[in-house]
Amino acid sequence: MNSSGLTAMPPKMAANTRTMSSNSIIPMAWQYHPPEGSKLERGALPAGTVSTTQIEDAAQSGGEGGRHLMRGRFHGCAHAAAAVAVLAAVVLACAGAAPARAGAQQLGELSFVQCFGRVSGCVNLPNLEAVASAQGLAISPNGSSLYVTAAPGVLTHFFVGSAGELAYDGCVSDDGSHGLCLDVPGTSSPLEGARGVAVSPNNASVYLAPVTAEDVVHLFANPEQGQLKWDGCVSNDGSGGACADVPGSGQPLANTERLVVAPDGSSVYVAGRFSVARFSAAPEQGQLTFAECLTDEGEQGCAAVPGTGRSLGNAEAIAISPSGRSLYVTTPTGGSEGDVAHLNTNPPLGPLSWSDCVSSTGDGGFCSRPAKTEDAFRFASDVAVSPGGEDVYVYGETDQVISHLSADPISGALGFDECIEGAMEVGCAQAVPGPAMFEGAGKIAVSGDGRSVYVVSNHAIVVFSREANGRLSFEQCLADTAITGCSDLPGEPLQKDAEGIVVSPSGNAVYVAGGVTGSLIELARATSTNSAPPSGPGAGGSPSSGPPPATNPGTFTAAQLRASLASQLVPKGPKAKRAKVAARRGYTYSFRALEAGSLTIGWYFLPEGAHLARKPRPVLLASGQVSFNAAGSRTLTVHLTREGKRRLAHARTLKVSAKGTFRPAAAGAVTATRTFTLR
Repeated sequence: MNSSGLTAMPPKMAANTRTMSSNSIIPMAWQYHPPEGSKLERGALPAGTVSTTQIEDAAQSGGEGGRHLMRGRFHGCAHAAAAVAVLAAVVLACAGAAPARAGAQQLGELSFVQCFGRVSGCVNLPNLEAVASAQGLAISPNGSSLYVTAAPGVLTHFFVGSAGELAYDGCVSDDGSHGLCLDVPGTSSPLEGARGVAVSPNNASVYLAPVTAEDVVHLFANPEQGQLKWDGCVSNDGSGGACADVPGSGQPLANTERLVVAPDGSSVYVAGRFSVARFSAAPEQGQLTFAECLTDEGEQGCAAVPGTGRSLGNAEAIAISPSGRSLYVTTPTGGSEGDVAHLNTNPPLGPLSWSDCVSSTGDGGFCSRPAKTEDAFRFASDVAVSPGGEDVYVYGETDQVISHLSADPISGALGFDECIEGAMEVGCAQAVPGPAMFEGAGKIAVSGDGRSVYVVSNHAIVVFSREANGRLSFEQCLADTAITGCSDLPGEPLQKDAEGIVVSPSGNAVYVAGGVTGSLIELARATSTNSAPPSGPGAGGSPSSGPPPATNPGTFTAAQLRASLASQLVPKGPKAKRAKVAARRGYTYSFRALEAGSLTIGWYFLPEGAHLARKPRPVLLASGQVSFNAAGSRTLTVHLTREGKRRLAHARTLKVSAKGTFRPAAAGAVTATRTFTLR
């Protein structure tokens, strides 16, 4: 029971119901318990079972029952869809007691609000499986509903308030979850392993791509409040009559992973083990009809990609351009080591066709290959497109790399621009301040205003500001474990292997599906900026004139500067071998500075009992320095001293302490040390 005195009673579904009309209503009964000492006034509710009509009357009457209703917070608001007035009252009640939302300082910066799930510090939900092993997230275009898929075959709906605050509504599951969810008709499990989830542009349809069930699911959604009603599914073989059957004997929906809806709502595109498939969607209600599919070699009854490349096998993620003309698909093992494929969609209902691809190895000449970044796309686990469609961002999970690709404004063809990495082993120009920020699985999202890019990994949520040219600059990190350069999240809500991140349409909130145990995290996003007013071409123009100018980086804190410095002091790669350093008489860093300043790095040998700050004196082995006129990357070579050359020539291994000092242009110096062994 909540503070209003209302307790939700789960709906009862008719057995073996196969279909449901778009106008059918799931009744909801409520148990009302008047607060102790209250008096029954005009509009008050009697104790016992009450209907949604009685709730509506009480809410509209303004009496004590209405006041109790409006000031309560509902955690069991499932399917109270008898009338829009009732829904509005329930939504307001759910949103009325949201946790305080801390104010962030810089545009795009995040602050923790709350989390849901069976994780320490999070709010438990009526159905404990509602976000268990949460797999995917989607928010309705009108910003009023958030949908979460969970591995046990559950789709959960949350109301979203005007400030981005979440309130649990209810769920749909394969088995009804012991009466806590709406039960999918029949005895099949069409939601099992649901990962991909998407919402139609008119907010009236929700689509799922369950990897285990190997089908595509459609549910009707209330366009204003988001409550769900079952429609049906399409599978490779009809699932024993539970779903519609894809024509032919192929398996185009094997291991369905992710899906997207065309901006005009006319098509739904699904990425799976063998293919990318297109379904046509009914104009208003969104029912699906299989249309076509595309595979590498024309197997599974699909059309073939030209040439001999392997760019669509085992697709992991999919994104569509704002124009609806380009589809981008990542494959972890395509092109031997992962690639990004670009398909033409030929809207509104034209056939899918091959365009181009970018891969780690070039795929035998089939794809283009970025110079010096051959590992950037290894296990490419996610892809996102900027609001203007001019930039595509890809997360390569194996080597923990974010790649920035430019997209042709007309054709959508891809070209490599730059990459950012955690471990400085791939050859990217940039690195995040703390290498562990990128460890593990990664999902990526771009804010609707085009000013921020967000990455979620095993234990961290990393924030980047996006410049007008699409390039990224590190801004913030939040983590649920100790990671260099990150602020602390309460508890451990990410729980490793986070599977989804989405930004609200208004831009004031970010939501993360995190963890093996399962959680849903709500974060407030700062929507103001301290940057200078726009200037130059396009200033004061319409939204179509391109993304706003980037936020001025400002001055970083000493802790951020120190973390960035420490993360880059240890030499990496083949050139960091003892013999190579000796032969080259030094080592060359590729160093990224967060702001203007000067950098000095020294390598020292510490005799027994020595310390870098006191006697006996350490032995200088190598040193170098460089200046930065602005934030960016430059090379810095530490040249061996005479003693450094001598010691390297006579030792098989040498333990070295690297000391770095960075002096910002407008603040005091910061120092960091790291120890490593040259072998």
